[in-house]
Amino acid sequence: MVTSARSVGAPGFGLAEVLVAIVVLAVGVMGAVATATLAVRTLRIASDREWAVYVAGAVLDSLLQVSAPAAGAREFPRHRVAWTVRPEGRVRRIVLDVECLNSPRACSLRLEALHAPPLPRIGGEP
Repeated sequence: MVTSARSVGAPGFGLAEVLVAIVVLAVGVMGAVATATLAVRTLRIASDREWAVYVAGAVLDSLLQVSAPAAGAREFPRHRVAWTVRPEGRVRRIVLDVECLNSPRACSLRLEALHAPPLPRIGGEP
């Protein structure tokens, strides 16, 4: 006499339960992969912006050290920097634009600074 391998009410999993578990697991794995991908992209954008601020600060600092800065541009491995200098009375306005190259999202940064001549010394020689 042949009996079935599984009788009604016997312990174990049926095909439907296994398929549902596989689908739930696949959805969870896809969510984890999407989250990791988004995290990597966000970190790259943040890194590009951080370096844009660093590059802008370095270029602006070097321009403020010069007594009479002039307009110009410079290209770094991941950023392009361009600046203009406009006289405004006794001071000069420096406008610095930084553009990220090869970034997943376009990032640009604009900084403005005033460049003033050094103040005259008050008093005698030091």
